[in-house]
Parts: sequence; C-alpha cells; structure tokens
Amino acid sequence: AAAPSFATWSMKIAGAPLASCVPGPVPISGAVSIPGTPGAERMGAELMSRTKPPVVETDGRVARYRKDFIKLLNDHAGGDAPWRRFEWWCEAAYCALAKGAALALHQTDRAEALETRYAQVEARAGQYAKRLPELMGMAVMALEVGNCRDFLSSVVSDDDVSALNRHCGQFFTPYEVSRMMAEMTMHDLDAALAEKRFVTVSEPASGAGGMLLAVAEVFRQRGHDPTTRMWFDAGDISPLCYQMTYIQTTLCGMAGVVRCQNTLSNDPPHEMAETFGAVHFLARNGPPHHSPLPPAVAPPVAELPFALDREPAIRGAVQASLF
Repeated sequence: AAAPSFATWSMKIAGAPLASCVPGPVPISGAVSIPGTPGAERMGAELMSRTKPPVVETDGRVARYRKDFIKLLNDHAGGDAPWRRFEWWCEAAYCALAKGAALALHQTDRAEALETRYAQVEARAGQYAKRLPELMGMAVMALEVGNCRDFLSSVVSDDDVSALNRHCGQFFTPYEVSRMMAEMTMHDLDAALAEKRFVTVSEPASGAGGMLLAVAEVFRQRGHDPTTRMWFDAGDISPLCYQMTYIQTTLCGMAGVVRCQNTLSNDPPHEMAETFGAVHFLARNGPPHHSPLPPAVAPPVAELPFALDREPAIRGAVQASLF
C-alpha cells in the first residue's frame, strides 16, 4: 500500500525535517534499506544524514506555529471538538511514522495493520482529514525551529484544546523543569560515555516525551549525538500520551521504544513501537539490552542482522532514570 499521504507532504514543506537536532554528520548505513513508504524512508534517512545547520531558536516562531496549530484544531467547519481532532491527528501521525519503522525492522504484518488503522482514522475524520497534513507540517516546523524542544505538551494543555484529563490529575511537566531534571540526572554523562558507547534512559510516565527531549538537548549541548549514543525506553498508560511521545521522539531522530502500558503494575503493554531512529541505532550498536562496548572497540556500522526482540532495553547498560 502507498505511504500515508502526510508523511510525504511533511517532507515537501520541511525539506529535511529536524536537521537542527543532529549535531554532526550521521550517515545511515546504505545496507539498511527501507522498503516502500517513500515519504517515511526519506524522512528517516535524511534525519540521520543531515549536518546541523546554523539554526537559531526563535521563541516567536514556535509560538506562531503553536497558535496556528491550535487555530486549525478549532476550525468550526464540521463542528468536531478540538480535542477530538487532536486525537485524530496524533493517531494518524503515529501510524504514518510507525509504519516506516515497522517496515525497516521487517515487521510487515504490523506495517499493514498501521496502514489500515490510518485509513480508519481518515474515515472517522471525514472532511477534516484533509487538514491533517497541515497540522503535521506545523508540528514538524515547530520542532525544527525550536531545536527539538517539547511542542505538543503546550498544545494539548491549552484551554482551547483541552485534551488532557484534568479530572484524573493529568498535567504535564513544564519543559524548563524537565530540562533542570535532565541536567541534574545527567551530571556524569561525559564520564558514562567515556566508558560506554551509549547510555539508556528509562521514562516510565512519558507524557508527550518532554523529558526525553530535554535529555537529548543536554546531550547535544555537551557535544554528544543523542541519536547514536542514547537509547530510551518510555511508557505511558494513556494511548494519547503514548502517541505524542512516539511522534516527537521519532521526528527528532531519537532511538528507542515506546510502550502503552501501566508501568506501576508492569502489565504487558497494550501496544509498543520502535522509533525510526532505532533502525540506525541497532545497526551501529546491536540490541540495546546487551552491555554496550566502549567506543574504542565498538563494531562498525553494518547491515541490520536482526529485529529488536522487544525486551526492555534497560538491563546491562548505564541507566539514567528520570524519577
């Protein structure tokens, strides 16, 4: 089946999205091919291969994308609630991005299921489905100009969207607080990466993925590439939060797995997916739950000889927990 339309559309509007999040050339192995889904293939390959341009964060530009994003959610045509439209967009974006990763990891049945699920979202959205590509483009560009700082948390928390379940106490951590926690947790990052090829980060209540994005920002500011030297294992009980975490971490080129599950009871996940960045990471490092080798003896990039065995990725490696 053809790739979901807005995955390709987002490439057209953004060129190579989120190049600002990669601090240096990170060529993806030519041996790692992504069959089908040309939009998703180009998105992932260019995420991994672009050199960081001199992008300067402009809060005003991010604020304008946020305003336009929320305005489009509140478009009165059709009469659907903004929170419902946001849910449609999150599921559609998740399906489009996760399908590319599934194909790259040879999970063909899952890729077909995601394609079917995307078509179902389009059917539910009706006429509003044609606006989903516009929302995707705004999200991509907001992350681009914002240097991969959390965008969706501010959208979902806005009173004009009201997609959070405040009656259950669902509130997101402000990004500035997430950044402070990341700085405190990663105080010995340089020493850890001198001994290990990568570190793992566990996020058991991921929300929109803001804390993971904050950790990635700390990596970049200390001169380390989070797309190759960090693997995350994230989870959230909310399907909406699960999808937001996947969308933002995937668009920012991060490598890891996201699970929709109750991490307190440790029940089996209702759903889980590896990000597109996981393809490149696995080709470089092997399964993340194996003890990572020191950088000096790490294996070269090679063809991916395996699929992720879907075990938690927090054993054996240096683990930095945010809680």
